[in-house]
Amino acid sequence: MRGPATPFRDATAGPQGLPPFTRNEPITFRAFFGSYSRLVLLGVGDAVLALTGYVTGTYVGGLVHGTPVPLDPGPWLEYPLATVVPVMSGLVFLALYRGYRDLHRSYFELGRDVFTAGLWSTFLTTAVLHFYEPGSPALAAGSAWLPAGVITACLVTMWRVPFGRWARNAWRERPVTPISTQSEVWRRRLPSYVAVHSWMSPKAFLQARPATQRVMVTPDVRVEDRERIVGWALRNEVEVFLVPDVYEVLVASARSTQLSDILLVEMPRLGLPVELRAIKRVMDVVGAIILFCVFIPAFLVVPLLIWVEDRGPVLYRQQRVGRDGKLFDLIKFRTMVPDAERELGPVWAQQEDPRITRIGQLLRSTHLDELPQLVNVLRGDMSLVGPRPERPALVKEFVARNPVYRVREAVKPGITGLAQVLGRYDTDPDAKIRFDLRYVRSWSFSLDMLLVL
Repeated sequence: MRGPATPFRDATAGPQGLPPFTRNEPITFRAFFGSYSRLVLLGVGDAVLALTGYVTGTYVGGLVHGTPVPLDPGPWLEYPLATVVPVMSGLVFLALYRGYRDLHRSYFELGRDVFTAGLWSTFLTTAVLHFYEPGSPALAAGSAWLPAGVITACLVTMWRVPFGRWARNAWRERPVTPISTQSEVWRRRLPSYVAVHSWMSPKAFLQARPATQRVMVTPDVRVEDRERIVGWALRNEVEVFLVPDVYEVLVASARSTQLSDILLVEMPRLGLPVELRAIKRVMDVVGAIILFCVFIPAFLVVPLLIWVEDRGPVLYRQQRVGRDGKLFDLIKFRTMVPDAERELGPVWAQQEDPRITRIGQLLRSTHLDELPQLVNVLRGDMSLVGPRPERPALVKEFVARNPVYRVREAVKPGITGLAQVLGRYDTDPDAKIRFDLRYVRSWSFSLDMLLVL
């Protein structure tokens, strides 16, 4: 563990001229490998467990199916895809599901993503072997991909628990110094496992310059103070975490260009060109039809459960703001008591809302309440992926606080989006707008596919 930061160094001191601005340590194999050792160990363990889980799962599936699969490595080595595909697909899907970053996430989120990646990996492996190596021993057990996927997912999830603990301990053992003028607001948002050195205002921090290992600067700090804090932190090799404001998110996705000897940062137009909108529309229609077919059981069972609980209406229509400010009626399965907004009116979603029914809690936790929005997608009001549409009254409220909020209306709203995948159900709008702008500025076909998965 690195020791505490050295006291502030005066960059103009010293009789021999300017001292080094930073300390560049010599390159050694130990230093280089040490920074990646846990990641390498994690990847190797994932690869071994992916293959072990697939072989074990197909063996168990064979016993259930009545056609035991031999555990002798000979037949498996005769079909190289049966060993290569589980390993490679397991690593790829784990990477897609943030398996090699954000390890400090909650164990529920980490386990959910790892478990899903394991199921996808074994499903893809079985499909590849079915078409290219039909004689593989993995296919002798019939439909054994499900037990293989469950076993693989369980093994990899348990294997990753120590790494999740290590990632959290890193935040406990190396305290952070949050610098903010609104400490009470940000104090509630920091996870409980983050150790705080001390909460400080920008003025107090610049005067004291405490010995700390990490600083986190919130967007309410003035630009001038942020520059001085970042300069001090870089000079003293202190880790800096900046919470970007909306403007900085836009600038971060801009591209640089040049006009003679003038360096420019070009801000491209928002929205998608016609050809990309056409591609996205085809994806939406095809994807909505496929999802309709996949979730037919849910469309049959969920309405019955809602009606049985309180005999109220099954569907709920609500006016939302779409692309370019166009209003449309969004359709959802009802999750609250009838006439829930009669007294309070439109309010921001909360994790524990007393108006939510028991079935509504289940629907919200699984996001099954969003399924009727496939109708909105087919109508052209929404896309499968995009910023979540909001109520007109809430949009006016958010715009009053942040004029850039409506930038997200450059694309169609979506059933899911970057803010829904990376955030929480009750993430505040100021945090969600940063994810929405990141999605608007970096849209790609692969990004939409990843978010749908």
